[in-house]
Amino acid sequence: MIALAAGPELHHWIVEHAREGHDPLGLVAQMQAQGWPEDQAIELVQSSLQAHLSDHARENGLPLPASIPEPMELGGPHWINAGDWQVAVLANLRQPRVVVLGSLLANEECDKLISLAGARIQRSETFLMDEG
Repeated sequence: MIALAAGPELHHWIVEHAREGHDPLGLVAQMQAQGWPEDQAIELVQSSLQAHLSDHARENGLPLPASIPEPMELGGPHWINAGDWQVAVLANLRQPRVVVLGSLLANEECDKLISLAGARIQRSETFLMDEG
């Protein structure tokens, strides 16, 4: 396997193109067209973007990025072990990415959040009753 050297210019190119909205897989494809093996290109895009996000977080007093585990694999269990209780995975959509969790908070915790919201809380309208 060929190992190509990645200098700061390539890291900068990756970050700038990602900031312009280019898809990371498109960047990998462009790197492959220049002779980069796919696995090295993927690793370099991931590490460059991770480093950029970490630097940005530190510079702005934000929490460092962290990996978030998939809540449920396709065909996997419908519960997530949350330590001292089980959280139900009620729905798991890939496109758009939506995960609906149940039993995430205890009833008492929900009541406390509602009381803290006070007058600011409003019923969410997902459709107009008279228009359907």
